[in-house]
Amino acid sequence: ARFAAPEVAALPGNTPLVAQGVPLYTREAATSGEAGTPPGVPVPATNRQLVMKSKRSRTPTRLAALPKCPTGIRGLDEITGGGLPRGRPTLVCGGAGCGKTLLAAEFLMRGAVQFNEPGVLMAFEETEAELKANVASLGFDLAGLVKQKKMVVDYVHIERTEVQEVGDYDLEGLFVRLNYAIDSIGAKRVVLDTLEVLFASLPNEAI
Repeated sequence: ARFAAPEVAALPGNTPLVAQGVPLYTREAATSGEAGTPPGVPVPATNRQLVMKSKRSRTPTRLAALPKCPTGIRGLDEITGGGLPRGRPTLVCGGAGCGKTLLAAEFLMRGAVQFNEPGVLMAFEETEAELKANVASLGFDLAGLVKQKKMVVDYVHIERTEVQEVGDYDLEGLFVRLNYAIDSIGAKRVVLDTLEVLFASLPNEAI
């Protein structure tokens, strides 16, 4: 019996071929034959025979790693893959007393001590004296860092009962105050503690 081989484009060796809409063939398969198939008859390429080579194939692009800002806190940098995202805001959530303020304060103080990155802590709930007493339990001298111009603690007193809303307003004044604190020491790290207290104290829900 004779086998009529379909027309196969003559391509260089190891280049995938397509014959009359049949799936890919290799040149070796089209010329050497398989068991039970006369030479010259294309056979479907097996995993062993098929060699995928194409000028269009590209090596997958490896995504650039997100720059991280190390916190210096043992364990936290390991589970976050190097720290917090650098140049981006990070929101820390949790119930009252879970340690948000201490975490934020330690992030700033370790940044100033270990990485020479000055920090600003704008507090809306605890005063500077209260913060100094609280972080002393972590072994940090907050007052000393403030004197060395490595830290700025700015307590902003906001009491809803003392706020009288008159006309339109925004937070531009607060941002000016924050920018002044940042520029005064060239701060690289900034903490607002806490946004909940800030927004809860303002009657204007649009803000």
